[in-house]
Amino acid sequence: MVNSSASSLDRIYGNLGVTVAGKTGTAQVSKTKPNHALFIGYAPYENPEISITCIIPNGYSSANAAKMGREVLGYYFNGENKEALLNGDITAGSATNIKVSD
Repeated sequence: MVNSSASSLDRIYGNLGVTVAGKTGTAQVSKTKPNHALFIGYAPYENPEISITCIIPNGYSSANAAKMGREVLGYYFNGENKEALLNGDITAGSATNIKVSD
């Protein structure tokens, strides 16, 4: 479960209101390009009704994909940021501050 106090993703999913199961990952492209960011999950953990897969090419860190997943689940379960998400105006910010130079 990603929104338990034992999870490093609790800071992202802790206040969602439903229990989420998920897994993060990264896929290295090369030594000169950022990793691909991955998150896959479903909710509610006890009785799933939605599953998500988030892939951000060259997204640096899996935490960025997990944050994108949180935005989707926040809208689905709580109607959060509805207009911003539907209009493409969401500015959730980066979950990490990793910078890769050429």
